Amino acid sequence: MSQKIYRVLSIDGGGMKGLFSAYFMKQFCLDAGIPGNKIYEHFDIIAGTSIGGIQALAYASGYSPDDMIQLFLDQQNPLNNGSYNTSSIFYPAVSTLQKINTILYGDETWYQNTNLKALLNQKFGQTKMFQLKTNVLIPSVEIYTTQIPDVGTDVKAYRPVLFSNMGFTGLEGQNYLLQDVALATSAAPIYFPAVNIPEVTTPNSKFIDGGTYQNNPAALNWALGNALNPSANRICVLSVGTGLGTVGLFDPVPVPPPEIVQKHLNEFREFLSQKNYSAQKIEETINSIIPDFNNIYLLLDLISLGIGGPQEAVNKQLQWQSLYGSKVNNKDLFFYRFNTIYDIIKDTELDSTSADFLAYMQQAANTQYGKDALKIQAFIQKLNF
Repeated sequence: MSQKIYRVLSIDGGGMKGLFSAYFMKQFCLDAGIPGNKIYEHFDIIAGTSIGGIQALAYASGYSPDDMIQLFLDQQNPLNNGSYNTSSIFYPAVSTLQKINTILYGDETWYQNTNLKALLNQKFGQTKMFQLKTNVLIPSVEIYTTQIPDVGTDVKAYRPVLFSNMGFTGLEGQNYLLQDVALATSAAPIYFPAVNIPEVTTPNSKFIDGGTYQNNPAALNWALGNALNPSANRICVLSVGTGLGTVGLFDPVPVPPPEIVQKHLNEFREFLSQKNYSAQKIEETINSIIPDFNNIYLLLDLISLGIGGPQEAVNKQLQWQSLYGSKVNNKDLFFYRFNTIYDIIKDTELDSTSADFLAYMQQAANTQYGKDALKIQAFIQKLNF
């Protein structure tokens, strides 16, 4: 029986850790004989979430892994001459102190998306989804909010969204600008503000990062490939991770309340003393309203587990599906996932831009590629059969 192959590429989210996946794609293209700027000719669907979504849209537009690597390297902050890269999407740099104070006492995100918008506009311009050179699948989430007096914004409901250039049931966005879709899938809560897409959002709705829905869209891609290609008898799924580490704060430190908060605490302490509270009771009361920073750090790590857990469950699902020969609609599945577990002593936060971080991403990718060399070659054979 002649083989009809459907080829799927999926790229996880992970902020600056997307450099890890870009280095993989560069070496993979070399070994597979794929011109870097022609990835779209070798995959029938390219899916991606967050930074993986940006890369997916870029590859489907004709950009190469080298282009993506340079995008990441251009983000280095500070620069070699000691100045700061003011065009970095993570500019200005935010310290642990600032991050914690923003979470507890602020009403803004750690970063604004001004530079990210400019970068996406530079890369994608006015190109729309239907103009892409191959099919794409880009997750995001639309949230519906309301304002609570003296509290702030409250999320009342949400809607998982799959952006695509395909006119298939449950997909949307054929006429949206690439830069709008890229911004929507990468609007990571806490890091960046939620965003609008003019064609769809209402005054009370915005889009946030697709990682809050599915950071690893490989299984979605595989299922869609089955639905779109009933005559194919082989589906090859290449799933590219961004490494396993937390999005929490690297080497967290005790963070004192800002001066204005300390001033109010002192005023409250004075008030309690006038009520004839004992010194011990006063301090117990004050400490009861000061946030437990251990819980803040744990919360940030749990966010990364909440994103990473489901993505690795998808990996295991497809791995078992492939290893044990199960078929769907008489289609064989050949699956390979590229990922690694980062060294716990390394700073691998998703907004890291130091020279050490950038070098470690390349080292981690090269090391894992060497470990998986035989698996990668076997997958390439199935891909090119």
